[in-house]
Amino acid sequence: MSLCLACSVLAETLAKSVSAPSVANASNPSPPAAGVAPMDKAGAAALKKAKAAYQAGQLKDAEAQLNRLLKQSGKSAAAEEAMVILTDISLRNGKPDQTLADVIRFRRYYGNSPQSARMSYYQGQAALRLGRNPEAAKAFAAAAVGAPNAVLYANAGKGLWALVDGAGLSAEDMEATLELLDKDPGLRAGWMERVGDQYLREGRYQAAHATFQDWMDRYGKTDAAPRVKDKLKQSVDAPQQNRTILFMAPMSGEFAEIGRALKEGAQLAVDENNARGAGRIETRILDDQGNLIVGIHRLRKAMREEKIDAIVGPAMSDVSAAAAVDLSARKSKVPMVTPTATTHGIAALGEGIFQLNVTTGTLGQRIASYATGCLKLKDFAIVAPESEYGYQLAEAFQKTVERKGGNVVSVQYFQPEANDLAPQFEEIRKQAIKLYFEKQKLEGVPPDPDPKAYAKTLADSVLPLDGIFLAATNGEEAYKLASQAAFNKLRAQFLGSSGWNDKTMLHRSSTTAIQGAYFSVDFQENPKTDIYLAFQKSFSAKWKHPPDKVAALAYDAARFLAQGMAAAPGEDQLIPGLRSIRSFNGVLGRIAFDEKYGANANAALFHVEKKGFKEVETCPEAD
Repeated sequence: MSLCLACSVLAETLAKSVSAPSVANASNPSPPAAGVAPMDKAGAAALKKAKAAYQAGQLKDAEAQLNRLLKQSGKSAAAEEAMVILTDISLRNGKPDQTLADVIRFRRYYGNSPQSARMSYYQGQAALRLGRNPEAAKAFAAAAVGAPNAVLYANAGKGLWALVDGAGLSAEDMEATLELLDKDPGLRAGWMERVGDQYLREGRYQAAHATFQDWMDRYGKTDAAPRVKDKLKQSVDAPQQNRTILFMAPMSGEFAEIGRALKEGAQLAVDENNARGAGRIETRILDDQGNLIVGIHRLRKAMREEKIDAIVGPAMSDVSAAAAVDLSARKSKVPMVTPTATTHGIAALGEGIFQLNVTTGTLGQRIASYATGCLKLKDFAIVAPESEYGYQLAEAFQKTVERKGGNVVSVQYFQPEANDLAPQFEEIRKQAIKLYFEKQKLEGVPPDPDPKAYAKTLADSVLPLDGIFLAATNGEEAYKLASQAAFNKLRAQFLGSSGWNDKTMLHRSSTTAIQGAYFSVDFQENPKTDIYLAFQKSFSAKWKHPPDKVAALAYDAARFLAQGMAAAPGEDQLIPGLRSIRSFNGVLGRIAFDEKYGANANAALFHVEKKGFKEVETCPEAD
């Protein structure tokens, strides 16, 4: 969100509001945070001298003195106050990025400091200057709630109200900030009313009604009650809303880039639908922070307070699984389409749950079916990383092989960072030797008169096995696994999954180890098809940067829902209508839902050749 005009004026005003005397002086220091050493005489003297320079406006000199103090005093009360003043100086010098870095460093060392509220205020000012309005609002709220004096409280309040008055926050941003104001009933009441106002501006009348009703239940005996009561009536008298799709993804925190891509891809599809006049669709955004507890709490609130017809998301597998269980347990008529979750079985959790991305389990099933049905292989070994990805692939591959009448003689796991996999391949060799003797016996070949000597000879020989499934996470790992299998004298048809989809393997000095392998893969990142190129052009024109895979999958998720909404006018008809769509032409490739659940089962198969990867067709026996 861009920095609003009122907010930019506020940033300049508030930057001048912290006068030099507001920083604790050396003669009357703030009590140190827990675990902080008391201020010694040398530290107090150094701090006093630095403050004198600071109060005289000699910021460069003060900064140098404070940095020296930090190096000399370590985690002391003097160092604690020095960091506060340094943060103030970085803000006054017009370095908001440095200010935010200073705040993070301060909290790492002095998490329970009496100066925490002031540091939150500095964070709010810095975030405001950078146009990071949601962060600024939360920081100002924390500063106000924890303010030790009236001046800081008043300035933090100015920050909050100016952000709202300047239209610098969405309703979701304001809801997230509201959670921080529980300890200040006065601020909370005013902020909650502003949240309701924002919902009215955005045409979200059901949410506005719920907010104003909550306000009346809490603060109905205050002087503002008649005004809020009128707003409550406005929300009741408002016209019926259009159909609404909720975008649920991490819009803040560690995975915010994934959330942004999901929102942009899905919004483009909705905008194109609305431009065609195909029944207008509204959109809402829910920030689940990539956390299943936060996600479910906020989803329940949104479903309770808003008119939600369908969900695009969540993006993360664990949040998707939790949301699917929650919706199904409540027998919700709202379908959920997760564009990116890869954990196998999420779509099986409910009638209205759909997965567009090919799941990890499907990839394992696909290559196993091809190996047993089309390549006619029977005996296999599996080598997989000790990770959720590796476990899911190995389990799906083994179950499919055994269901098809094959046999998995050994399953070996390895630490992803391990370079020497000799122990794992030695175990496979042992099983291969045992299998070799069993086959000799079945074929009526008499045993060697000296079994020990024969076993020793066999130990130095290249041992055959029908297939080895090497569940690599990336091309480098695939090359390592294939090379070590060959080095440990195992001859087999190598099989892989999505990690093999890396053509840099072909440029290695020795590529013979990987040639001839088959692997299953989900969607290609940038297919050169007409439908993808058209999407890429539209996306880049709207958002001023190229799309990634998340954006493409989210675009298809919203298109899928829009198609279902167009065909199903009634709320009760939407999920059955979506389930009747057995295949869908996505921009990354065809989406084909399996017969029983709403999971995309359309994994592609490739063969590694000398100059590249060649897609191969499956056979009826693999179905």
